[in-house]
Amino acid sequence: MSSTSRPGAPSPGVPNSGLSPAPVAPRQLGWAVRLLHLAAALQILVTVLSLVNISSDGFRARTREALVEMGQGGILDAVVDSAIKFSLVTAVAGGILAIVMYLLLARFIGKGAMWARLAGGVIAIGSLYQLSTLTMPVGIVTVVQILATLTAITLCYLKPASTYFREKQIQSMLRKRR
Repeated sequence: MSSTSRPGAPSPGVPNSGLSPAPVAPRQLGWAVRLLHLAAALQILVTVLSLVNISSDGFRARTREALVEMGQGGILDAVVDSAIKFSLVTAVAGGILAIVMYLLLARFIGKGAMWARLAGGVIAIGSLYQLSTLTMPVGIVTVVQILATLTAITLCYLKPASTYFREKQIQSMLRKRR
């Protein structure tokens, strides 16, 4: 490419592809990806803390009390054990799914995928529900995780990131037309 050519202009002897140069991801998008990676790391911590809480004597006692209040007095120990096992499996499965979700969102948001930005927005708004179910000490980590997620997705909707997503979508649609 000669020093007198303009960016996006066809090079001499090379046919014009009709596509403008690929959009460059703004710096704030890199921050959004890092924040989503942080949210995934915090999810690991939340999952571990949840497992510790579920395995505690206090959780067992609260589960027993709740079952007695519901009138489940017969084979209480077996029901409590089953409830704790179910809670452990649910915490592990939910944690793994959340970690994978954060990592996938980070990857595809970094690539400029509009669907990932939209899905991240829905998930970030939905995660606000977690604020109503906080238990300590997991609650502190969960609040930080929610703030990281909300900040990451907000960065994706602010300029110049919003322009980048739009340009990537237009470029993708032009490629499909060919």
